[in-house]
Amino acid sequence: MKKKIFGKGIIKYILILLLIALLFVVSSLLDMKTDFLAESQQDAEQEIKVPNSQKTIESQGCQESWFCIDWSDCRDGFQNRGCLDLNKCTTTFKKPSTQQTC
Repeated sequence: MKKKIFGKGIIKYILILLLIALLFVVSSLLDMKTDFLAESQQDAEQEIKVPNSQKTIESQGCQESWFCIDWSDCRDGFQNRGCLDLNKCTTTFKKPSTQQTC
């Protein structure tokens, strides 16, 4: 008769600990991605200097006012650019294209 080193309870406990550790890692990666995106947005806002005359806000809500940087060099058949809504509206109805073929 073979002797069991671990009982079923210990194996379940170890699996639960591994699952918790995995969830912690995934959560940390998502937080890092969110922080990176927020920093990228802040960097873009600091780099784009636009006169106040180009900013327009309707009195009845928010009017999108998009400013885009130049297109990137052609890479793998595409060009990209970043665009920023100067009025920081929560809509993207009038957002210009940020990718085109080349």
